[in-house]
Formats: sequence, structure tokens, C-alpha cells
Amino acid sequence: MHLKAIQESIKVFKEARDVGIDLKCLDIGGGFPINYSAEEIDKEIDIYEFCAPLRFELETLPSDVIILAEPGWFLVSPC
Repeated sequence: MHLKAIQESIKVFKEARDVGIDLKCLDIGGGFPINYSAEEIDKEIDIYEFCAPLRFELETLPSDVIILAEPGWFLVSPC
């Protein structure tokens, strides 16, 4: 997982607040894991484990920031 983008976004949010700009929403996008190969398709991915480092970083944002995520493929690929 690429946490660098999240870490840089958090810096921007904090710097913006320091100069009076009150950002309210962070869209972290997609990229949630799915299994594409036939051998892996039945193996369940532990989304809580995958997202743990992400949650850790996002907890440093001010509590009023809305966090959006786009887990589309992760949700629909098993169907």
C-alpha cells in the first residue's frame, strides 16, 4: 500500500489549516485489493488487515474531515 500519498495529503490539510483554509474532505480513491487469477479467486482478502495502516494514518486528520473511499472493484468483483 502506498501510504506516502496519504501522508502528504495530511500534511497539506494541516498546512492549510495553519493559514486559515479549512479543508473538509479527503478522497483517498480506490485501489482496494481483489484477486484476479483463477487460482486466487476463492481466497478471501482481509480488508481490515489491508486497511489497518491506512486507518492509522487517517486518524491523524482533524476529526471533522470527511474521508471518502472508492472500493468499487473490491465490493463487486466476487459477484
